[in-house]
Amino acid sequence: MKVHERLKRYITDNGIKQIHVAEKSEIDFRTFNNKILGRGKITVDEFEKICVYGLGISPGIFLMIKS
Repeated sequence: MKVHERLKRYITDNGIKQIHVAEKSEIDFRTFNNKILGRGKITVDEFEKICVYGLGISPGIFLMIKS
């Protein structure tokens, strides 16, 4: 499973609004949405911002999720 798929699943499964994550991550919502849908690559910096600031979790949690 790709990073954007894992992020999208986590956000959906936890009932989190994408707009909330984008705002907290300081990423434009349109850009965030496109990347979560796989329409652009998520950089390491963006991934870290999304996890730490947007979701309040360690990026390492996604290393433990089985595909």
